[in-house]
Amino acid sequence: MKKKIGNQSFWVGGKNSCLTIIHEKNRNIEKCFCTETFALKNDLTSISYEIKNNKEISKYFSPTFNHQGIALKVSKLKTYSIKELFLISENMSNIIILDGVSDQGNIGSIFRSSAAFGVDAIIVDKKNFNQRSFVCIKSASGAIENINIIETSNIKNDIKFLKKKDFWIYGLSLKAVNSFHKENFNKKKVFIFGSEEKGLKNNTLKLCDNILKIDIDKKTESLNVANTVSACLYGLRILDNI
Repeated sequence: MKKKIGNQSFWVGGKNSCLTIIHEKNRNIEKCFCTETFALKNDLTSISYEIKNNKEISKYFSPTFNHQGIALKVSKLKTYSIKELFLISENMSNIIILDGVSDQGNIGSIFRSSAAFGVDAIIVDKKNFNQRSFVCIKSASGAIENINIIETSNIKNDIKFLKKKDFWIYGLSLKAVNSFHKENFNKKKVFIFGSEEKGLKNNTLKLCDNILKIDIDKKTESLNVANTVSACLYGLRILDNI
């Protein structure tokens, strides 16, 4: 399923991110600048590009950002409301919700893990997600092009919508009694992950059908949220639930 193309444009750098944007064709690409070395080593036959040196390309990014020899000026990627996405595709069974997660590096890493394990969509709070963030783009390593993103201003209402669609809601919490690896999962499932500082919000916990924990060694206090998502998705793959 192809995403619709947004309007606002900005610069993206990095080999994996840029090549995925070029090959997936989900966005308008207004400009492509790359070094001669990059052009020789990578397939750019489907796009017009202009050769520039590293110093010239660097001016489009922060001083510490490693653009790896390529820069694209691209349109903003289309995101959805939950009702829009279900109008396009009813055939979804695995959805992730990020409840209060705001670190852009973690969000990008979660996009990458979710795309790798076949998650159908990720729901993020509008105020916590910045798709222009170089940190998010780099952490996602191109996966942002391969995952359906739902931006919401009301997670509670989205959860209620999913319940009406027969999804089972699983919250992940350090305080949970039930273990993830012992759960018999429903075919249609939603996993909710909270911020590392506060965990799941109380209003969110009340809407969950089950609260689960990842069993880890007692010597380790916790996993960060991106690692927790990866562990859950890999666990589901092992259990043949995804």
